[in-house]
Amino acid sequence: MPTRYRREGPGIEFDRVAFFTDAVFAIAITLLVVEVGLPEVAEGLDRDSAANLLDATRDKLAVIVSFFVGCFAIGGYWLANHRFTARLGSIDPPQIALVVVYLAFVAFLPFAVGTLGEYFSNPLSVVIFAVNLGIVSTLEVLLYWRAGRAGLFEPPIPADVQRWEMLMSASPVAVFALSIPVAFIRPGLGVLTWALSVPLQMVLGRWRPADAAAYE
Repeated sequence: MPTRYRREGPGIEFDRVAFFTDAVFAIAITLLVVEVGLPEVAEGLDRDSAANLLDATRDKLAVIVSFFVGCFAIGGYWLANHRFTARLGSIDPPQIALVVVYLAFVAFLPFAVGTLGEYFSNPLSVVIFAVNLGIVSTLEVLLYWRAGRAGLFEPPIPADVQRWEMLMSASPVAVFALSIPVAFIRPGLGVLTWALSVPLQMVLGRWRPADAAAYE
């Protein structure tokens, strides 16, 4: 019988995977604020002046915006992963290996966010961020697909519900792909393009299977 670590049983293998996943997400979202740093009043200016501090803070506006974009992105992926893990009855080594690959790109997000904040007007920074998130979304779909194929969900999730949920997870990839050519026209507009994932998921929500709520 293939190796499989059940949620309830001898050993802590299942819990170790869940704890490790949460730790990577927690560290990634914490590192985002490190990229922001403190505002620095230019040398020779009055450090006690509110106007000078406001100017120094304004210089970090792009970094601050990138921080919150990164927070919402990582928080959204953690929430999706939390729901996914809650539905697993067991996990096996191939799934764990895929989780590690997934977490590698989650851990890379602070770099992508930091690059976006530092070079907000550079289209390449938008591309790096979009590609990073696109890969995370793709791996999210692969995790779900592989768990369904290996029978790791408990109770088993119907095929139509699995297809719809994978479509929902894959939908951001299309938005991130669209933002790449837009970024070379206008980087800021490329960033705003990411917001299209919200109405897109609302539209896709209309095809939600009637029995999907029973498996949440």
